[in-house]
Amino acid sequence: MPSLSLTQEYALCAISRDEDAPFGGGNPYFQACLVAGALTELGEAGYVVRDDKDRLAPGRPWDGRLPYLAALHTLIAEAEKPLSTERLADRLIEHDSVFRDLFGDVADSLVAAGVATAVTKPGLLRDKIRYEPDPAAVTAVIEKVRAELLEEGTPADETVSLVTLLDKSSLIGDYFSKVEHGVLKERLKQIRASRQYASTTRVIDNLEDLVAALVIAVFGGGLIATGILG
Repeated sequence: MPSLSLTQEYALCAISRDEDAPFGGGNPYFQACLVAGALTELGEAGYVVRDDKDRLAPGRPWDGRLPYLAALHTLIAEAEKPLSTERLADRLIEHDSVFRDLFGDVADSLVAAGVATAVTKPGLLRDKIRYEPDPAAVTAVIEKVRAELLEEGTPADETVSLVTLLDKSSLIGDYFSKVEHGVLKERLKQIRASRQYASTTRVIDNLEDLVAALVIAVFGGGLIATGILG
């Protein structure tokens, strides 16, 4: 299986098989977690940085190395000033095509990688595109999580981030039993309490803060009103 990024792995696990719900089954946490994963990836690559007020700003020049995240990067880069998380959520509402572009670009990157298939279905007004993940590719991602977090492996930051996103979007139960979920939550607690994983703990905290702010914006009516949630 090709190497996938955090955003791609999350999307692979989260994309809906329901032809009427191409954006994660109308689950607002899916949208929030997809954006949070994308921001984390942009930050790790240096394309987005945080200023001394913890606001998001463009970092290194965009070179197209992560083309499936271009829409979100452009939204941040074209802002008049650095964005707080709350202001980013507002801009996502104001520019509602950005999420659609982000989702479409990430999903298309999965198709290009050979781990998902795009299926076109006729609709009343326009054709609909839904994405079907390759079950073997999904299994490979989940088995990596098991090896690193359930079998006393050394977890990478990306794996911990993926589990956090799956947990926040209530998708973790689709792939792990209740017992395994309990073990995963306990492992995350241990990681947070360990000085060895101080950087990983910051990643988890940032993800949770991002998801919370974005979901508040969603439930405030913005993304639902624009139709992003289908």
